[in-house]
Amino acid sequence: MDKHFSKFNLVIYSLPAIAMMIAVSAYSFVNGFFLSNYAGPTAFAAENLIWPLIMIFSTVGLMVGTGSSALIANKLGEKDKGTARRYFSMFVYFAIILGIVLTFVCFVLVEPVAILLGAKGELLDLSIYYEHIMSFSIPGYLLQMAFMVYLILQANLIWAFSQQLFAQ
Repeated sequence: MDKHFSKFNLVIYSLPAIAMMIAVSAYSFVNGFFLSNYAGPTAFAAENLIWPLIMIFSTVGLMVGTGSSALIANKLGEKDKGTARRYFSMFVYFAIILGIVLTFVCFVLVEPVAILLGAKGELLDLSIYYEHIMSFSIPGYLLQMAFMVYLILQANLIWAFSQQLFAQ
């Protein structure tokens, strides 16, 4: 990054992030399509009502990934691969444990949040049912978001390394 940062470099650095966000967004589109067409409008409404709660918890993985990738990149820049690997492992374990804890928190919060958002009757029942199934994926979402940042870091490190090779 000590060299001139052109528009081309900005696009190259941004491509992994754009690709990962498209992949993450594809899940929501496909899930909504099949749920609305095959489970009905009430089930689709229940999913849309409760999905933000699950995503709020899963974005913690983005915070873990962003913060830890800065530490890992710093250690890799210092040529301290051993510490970078230990940081990576520590943050992956942390994300898994935090995901398990947030799963239980989500189980506790789903009914009050759904009621606060106006769910009643069948919508409330379907919201709770959907959340109970989806909350088990929170550790996976945390890891997905963290690994998205790690993949972007890896792609940018490869790009920076290739630029150094061609500059010499």
